[in-house]
Amino acid sequence: MKPAGLEMGPRAIEHCIERVSRLYEQGADLIRIGAYLKCWHSWATSGLSLDGEQFVDRAMEAIAQRLAELATPHWPLPPT
Repeated sequence: MKPAGLEMGPRAIEHCIERVSRLYEQGADLIRIGAYLKCWHSWATSGLSLDGEQFVDRAMEAIAQRLAELATPHWPLPPT
């Protein structure tokens, strides 16, 4: 919690990266990975102010960048 409202913790972003990495390693297709990211995005933005939603958008960019470093996936990710 911040004075301006709720904000996502960095560990939540790491958990998302770990989960997407695991899905990719298990052979999940982009539809499954996109569905997970869409659910995660909905969860992450619920209850956040506009500033918090912008934080989530930056987090999604960081997740995509981090995953691109881990493997050679079939990017770009489906839109959320």
